[in-house]
Amino acid sequence: MSPTYLPAVLAVVSQCVLYAHGSVLNTNPWISKFSSKPKSNCVPHKDFATCTVQPDPRAPYKLTGAVRFAQTDYCGAYSYLLVSVSLKGFPLSEPLTKHGYHVHQYGDLSDGCTSTGGHYNPLNMTHGAPFDEIRHVGDFGNIPAHDGLVKHYHRDRVASIFGRYSILGRAIVIHAGTDDLGRGGKPSSKENGNAGARLACCIIGHGEEWYAADQQ
Repeated sequence: MSPTYLPAVLAVVSQCVLYAHGSVLNTNPWISKFSSKPKSNCVPHKDFATCTVQPDPRAPYKLTGAVRFAQTDYCGAYSYLLVSVSLKGFPLSEPLTKHGYHVHQYGDLSDGCTSTGGHYNPLNMTHGAPFDEIRHVGDFGNIPAHDGLVKHYHRDRVASIFGRYSILGRAIVIHAGTDDLGRGGKPSSKENGNAGARLACCIIGHGEEWYAADQQ
């Protein structure tokens, strides 16, 4: 092969690799979600959601409260999802202070929290922590309980109330155990985090404004 021919071949190969890599990236909805730029004439749209928690009929104690959501859509580029969790009913004598909670597949409470199915996982990922690159859309991690109560706020960079993989109409489930965040060393750890029985749940629906989402 001549010295002048080799650089040309390498240039073509490089372009093909870059094109293929870009094509793979563009199939990932989370990359397009955070890299897309708002249009110059974009008017941001805020939306809010609420999930009114009710205890599972089989739970040993009765949790009640609400999980609320706020988010802004900048014409296809979404802000982080702000989540507020307010619960009461944990026994004061309980030593466990962290409980797993997730978005589950189905907004169906016909058989209590059992009928909500597994974690919402439209991209067929393994279970992980909220900050992991590989995780379920519904992986919210753990919430801290103190003196029988939960008052917790967090932002999530994957779950959304907008778009193709919206969590609207799905369920929130609060578990009896602590989510091991996929690091428990057992096969079930990569499926559900070994968070235990389902204590309470609710269906996520549109809600009233409760937070200035444009100030996130």
